Amino acid sequence: MQTSFTRFCGIDVGKDKHVACVIEANGQMVLRSQSFLNDAAGYQQILARLQQAGGPARVLVGMEATGHYWYALHDFLTRQGYRVAVLNPIQTAQQARQGIRKSKTDRLDAHHIATLLKNGEYRPALVPGELAMTCRQLARLRYALIRQSSRLKQLVE
Repeated sequence: MQTSFTRFCGIDVGKDKHVACVIEANGQMVLRSQSFLNDAAGYQQILARLQQAGGPARVLVGMEATGHYWYALHDFLTRQGYRVAVLNPIQTAQQARQGIRKSKTDRLDAHHIATLLKNGEYRPALVPGELAMTCRQLARLRYALIRQSSRLKQLVE
């Protein structure tokens, strides 16, 4: 995608914590896989690690679009100047299947994501804008309220 990046950070996104690792363009590990919490303190921790790895000019970040858990981290990193590629989990699953070991761990997933970025074997997912995200959340809320209303009507009848 862009050849100016010399380091690649893969982040495996989870509900309570994420796992990140950074590799060089030659595939060597720069920063071993390490977990960080999905909160402000955890975001500062990964930001410090990314700065240590070379900052926004050298590091391309990639993460899976796992549920809604990636939104806040994506927003935080892009506001810090990082280019963040959001990947469909199907892409990372295909990368993992190419490996010899058929194990699944968050640490390995983070490394697989970094490897996808390094090799340029990814297609970034479309990241909706703020208006689209708001509309999506409102539509989901409306659906939930309609379901709740239906259940309450069934209980009353």
